[in-house]
Parts: sequence; structure tokens; C-alpha cells
Amino acid sequence: MRLLLVIPDQTMRTKFQTLSPTSVDNSSPLLIVPWIEQQHVLTHPSIRIFIGHGGLHSVGEAVYAHIPMIIIPGLGDAPARAAAIMEAKIGYAIERDALTAERLATYIKMILADYDSIVSRLRRIHHIDELEGGMQRAATLIDNWLGNTGSITIIKKSPQC
Repeated sequence: MRLLLVIPDQTMRTKFQTLSPTSVDNSSPLLIVPWIEQQHVLTHPSIRIFIGHGGLHSVGEAVYAHIPMIIIPGLGDAPARAAAIMEAKIGYAIERDALTAERLATYIKMILADYDSIVSRLRRIHHIDELEGGMQRAATLIDNWLGNTGSITIIKKSPQC
């Protein structure tokens, strides 16, 4: 197995590289970088699982690339998105306080054991999104909602309301 870690913080990246001196060796299965285009990683043929915090953009990119997910939900709507991912059977979720190496390894094994059917479900979801118009449809809806003016009018409530 090979592992890619994207650690933007230089101090944390240096600490992690100190713990893993083989990371500078080209034969190492570990690569540590400060930044990488996520879509390029997810569409690479070697990628089998995406582990992330459950952000809307990241989940959308994983669905687009047909990559099963393990979500460690962050804040906001990520927990609801993680639940939807589990309900759609396209990945698993682990709460931060329940995260262990054993649980993560178990979910990885479960995904790999059922990989073809999970990818099939992801392809179906992606296909449905494309049939509905995908990003172009969303842009059209937003343009229509804005009244094709390109600006948003904010209506404030009066104190009497």
C-alpha cells in the first residue's frame, strides 16, 4: 500500500518527516507534500479510497472520480453528509473520538472487499447527476435565481417583523 499525505503546515510537515526518515527515499511508500490538486489525485488509476473530513467539494470530487470514501466528519454539514454517504453505501464514517487504527483498517478492508459494487453505486450517482445537468444546471439555476443580473440583493427584515 502507498500513502500520500498532504500537510500544508511546514512545521507539522517537518515533524512528520522526522518521524518517517524514509519519506525522502523514492522507494518509500509514503509521500509528503505541502499541496496537491485533489481532483488529480482522485482520478489517478492507483487511488482506491479517499479519506477526508466530508466537505461538500471533496465528496463531490470523490463521487465524480468514483472513489469510495471514509469520512471523519468535520464541522457544519459534514456529519449529515457522512450519514448520507453511509446510507448510499458508497463509504463509511468514523467519528473523530471513535477513530482508531483498527477501525480504519476494518473499513478499508470492507471497502476493498466490496469495491466493485461500491464503485458501481458511485457511477450510478454520477450518471444521475449528469442527467440532471450537473454543474451547468446548477449554474443556470443560480443565474435564474439572481435574475440574470449577476448580483445578489439582500433584503433586510424591518424591525417590526
